[in-house]
Amino acid sequence: MPTRGIADRADVEPKRALIVVDIQRDFCPGGSLPVADGDEIIPAVNELIGAFERAGLPVFFTRDWHPKNHVSFKASGGPWPPHCVQNTPGASFHPALVVPADAQVIDKGTLQAEDAYSGFQGTDLARKLRGLGVRQIYVAGLATDYCVKNTVLDGAAQGFETYVLTDCVRGVNLKRTDSATALRVMLSRGAKQTTSSRLLKSLALRPAARHPS
Repeated sequence: MPTRGIADRADVEPKRALIVVDIQRDFCPGGSLPVADGDEIIPAVNELIGAFERAGLPVFFTRDWHPKNHVSFKASGGPWPPHCVQNTPGASFHPALVVPADAQVIDKGTLQAEDAYSGFQGTDLARKLRGLGVRQIYVAGLATDYCVKNTVLDGAAQGFETYVLTDCVRGVNLKRTDSATALRVMLSRGAKQTTSSRLLKSLALRPAARHPS
């Protein structure tokens, strides 16, 4: 029997992935570094997670996972209060976020002397995406003007067709226009914008995922 080629396998290999950025307790209302209304995106993100799972497409969850004396903390000369310290409640995903038992979690900012705003920085995210045959990535989460922006920029720089889900992100907005500025930067660097409703419609039109019999 002839070996199946890449073209023959194209219809069963995942081409898209959802990347959920840092929807952690400390970044949501009540946390140590909250994004205003950050928890309001969770229902739409959960709907996307379910749709990707039903379609047999991968979902990745990034999280800040800092040592207790991380360089980004004010006590160490950084700009932020302590947040997302490893194995503390604040570092856990928001309880309303649906994180499947087999979720692919990407930890970043794990070294005391190095910060990482991007899910690609110092991680194996790009390698894992390529290993799954992913060509398009869709980014949701927190915060628009920091970790979302940098993840999107790095995704585009890595050669992925990269989309920011504009209704599924929220920003810190130290300046009122920071999120709008971040979006302009993302689009200027080759990223595209879409919404969860548009993505859900396109997933609904996709053939059902094939499973081994």
